[in-house]
Amino acid sequence: MKINTYGFKSPAVAIVGCVHGNEKIGAEVIQQLESTLKIDSTVKYVVANEEAMQLNQRFISSDLNRSFPGDRYGTHEEQLAFALSNELYGVDYTFDLHSTTAQTDDFIITVGNNDLAQHYPLKKVVDMSGFASGVSLIENVMLGIAIEYNRSTSADQIERQVRQCLVNLGLLEGSPGQAQQEKYRVYGILEESPMNKDLTLENFVETSFDGEIFIPILYGELAYENILCLKARRIE
Repeated sequence: MKINTYGFKSPAVAIVGCVHGNEKIGAEVIQQLESTLKIDSTVKYVVANEEAMQLNQRFISSDLNRSFPGDRYGTHEEQLAFALSNELYGVDYTFDLHSTTAQTDDFIITVGNNDLAQHYPLKKVVDMSGFASGVSLIENVMLGIAIEYNRSTSADQIERQVRQCLVNLGLLEGSPGQAQQEKYRVYGILEESPMNKDLTLENFVETSFDGEIFIPILYGELAYENILCLKARRIE
């Protein structure tokens, strides 16, 4: 794990990338921000799973984003989760940058109500309470969001969004500008089965299958073994 910290004033901000080693966009964004971002606060830049990143693998032993709060003597990722939990203790705002194989709009992930999400300039916000179980990064920090980007979103675009969020939080000079947000809540999963093997879905577009109406989330994410998609409802 690579951590660089700048400044010592409150509030503290953490930008985390490569929780999954094959999602390298976070490391690119961190490299750009680290060389250019100047704010009168504390900023931690964390490249979380360097070993997996070097091998272009999601993880070494176990999924880091299913390993929190971690174990000092556990698997590679459990040890990383333990160290990262300690490193992020007391950080006010944590941004966890991800990318997905799904064809989807970029979106924010929260677990429960989250005031930080409203400051991030993306339209779609997905509450993963119905899928979470206390083992992800953003469930083990003071206030955090994960942001899921499709593979066509560039590091430059993400850098601008992070900067705009810092402006909206009052940590960086500029003109505040917040998106009108749509909010969704995940309540279950649709497992892969012979019944749905020919089913084609579109993320964030309401569909009906086997008598149930739902909105697919992360349909096409190859890392979700035996899961066709998450099932959500629009809440706002």
